[in-house]
Amino acid sequence: MPSPLIHCATGWAIARGARARGLRVPALPFLAYSLLAAMLPDADAAVGLLVASPDHLSSFHNHATHSLLFALAAALVLAAAGRLAFRAVSFLRLFAWTALLVGSHLLLDWFTWGRGVPLLWPFCDRRFGAPFPLFFGVRYSEGLFSRSHLFTLLTESAALCAAAAAWAAWRRFGRPRRNDPTTMDTPPAHTSPDRDTASFKTKSLAEGGAFAAYRRMQYGPAGLGYILWAELLALLVGPLPGALGLLLRKWLYPTLFGSCGRGVVFGRNLTLRHAKKIRLGNGVVLDDNVVLDAKGSTNHGIDVGDGVFVGRNTIVYCKNGDIRIGDRANISSNCQLFSGRFLELGAGTVVAAYVYLLAGGNYDTSRSAPPFAEQPGMEGGGTTVIGENNWIGAGTVVVSGVRTGAHAVIGAGAVVTSDVPPDTLAAGVPARPKRPLS
Repeated sequence: MPSPLIHCATGWAIARGARARGLRVPALPFLAYSLLAAMLPDADAAVGLLVASPDHLSSFHNHATHSLLFALAAALVLAAAGRLAFRAVSFLRLFAWTALLVGSHLLLDWFTWGRGVPLLWPFCDRRFGAPFPLFFGVRYSEGLFSRSHLFTLLTESAALCAAAAAWAAWRRFGRPRRNDPTTMDTPPAHTSPDRDTASFKTKSLAEGGAFAAYRRMQYGPAGLGYILWAELLALLVGPLPGALGLLLRKWLYPTLFGSCGRGVVFGRNLTLRHAKKIRLGNGVVLDDNVVLDAKGSTNHGIDVGDGVFVGRNTIVYCKNGDIRIGDRANISSNCQLFSGRFLELGAGTVVAAYVYLLAGGNYDTSRSAPPFAEQPGMEGGGTTVIGENNWIGAGTVVVSGVRTGAHAVIGAGAVVTSDVPPDTLAAGVPARPKRPLS
C-alpha cells in the first residue's frame, strides 16, 4: 500500500476541491473528516498491529476493507455521522464526497506494486492491480528503514511533485478564463445561443491544451472535484455488469446530473457530456450505451420527463441547442436526436428504431462559403416539434423546422420535410398525408 503521506495528501486535495465547489463546511473540521475517510480502509492495519506481529500483518490487511462494497458502506455511515456536524450540506452531496475520499484510497492502492486490491469482494476473490504501478508500497515486515521504503518515499514524492506541477499548469493554462471565447464559462458578447458552436468543432480541440479541450467537450465549466468524481464513476461503476452495477449506478450517478428524479435506471457504458445541464424525471430508463450530450456555451440543455425510456445505442445530443422529451415517451434503439436549436418530443410518443430527428444543423451551400467540414453547421434550420402521442416509424428522418400534430403516425422509412397535421397518417419520400386517423 502507499504510505499514509500520499493518502493524507489526497484527502487534503479532495477536501480543498469540495470547499472550492461550494460545500459549505468549516475548513478544519472538514479537513479532519476528509483525512479520516481517506485513511479509513487502513484501519485494519491498525487492528493487525495491535493483535499480531508485523510479520503477520498481511493476514489482517488489504482484505474486506479494500473493496468497493466497503467503500460505499463506509461512505454511507460517515456521511450519516457527518450530517450531525455539517448540517448545511445535503446527505447526498456529503455522501458523494465521502465516497470519493474512501475510493481514492482504493485507487491509490490499485496503482501500488503488490498483490492487488479485492475490489469486488465478497462477490469475487480476484485482486485487481494497475498494469503499470506507480508506487512500491510500504512493507512493515521489512522494517522502517528498509530499501523498499526508500523507493516508496521517492516515488510518492515524485508523484506529489508531478501533481503539484499539473495543478499549477492547469491554473495557468487550462483553467477557463472569462474573457476566453473558446471556453464555456460565459458566451462571447457577439454570439447567440443558436449560433455559437464553433468551439465544439474538431478543429478547435487543440486550443488551450489537451486537458482544457477535454474539459470543454466533456464537462464544460465544472470544477476539478466534479471531474475527478465523474471519471472515477466512469472507470469503476460505468461498465460494471449485473445487478450490482445497476444498484451502484442508481445510488451514485444522480450526483452527476443537474437534477435527477427517483427510480432512474442507468444502463452500462453511458456517455454523459455536460451532465450538469441534463435533468431527468422520475422513473427514467437509460439502456446500455446511451449517449446524453448537452454541450454548449449558452444553451439550457436536455430535459427528460417522467417515465421516459431511451433504448440501447441511442444518441441524444446538442450543439448549443436544447432538447425536451415529454413524459412517457419511448425512444427505441439506435436512434439519433440532434439539436442545434430546439427539439421537442411530445408526451406519450413512440419513436421506432433507427429514427433521426433533427433541429438545426444546416450548412451554407454557396460556392464562396468555407468547406463544409470547417463550418459550425448551424446555419438556418429551426425548431422541430414532434407532437404528443405520435408514432414515428422505423428508419424515419424528420428534418429541421418540421412540426407534427397530436396523434400523428409517420410510416416507416419516411422523410418528413413539411408539417404533418394532427390525427393524420403520413408516409413516403418526402412524406405526404395519406389518410386521417379515426
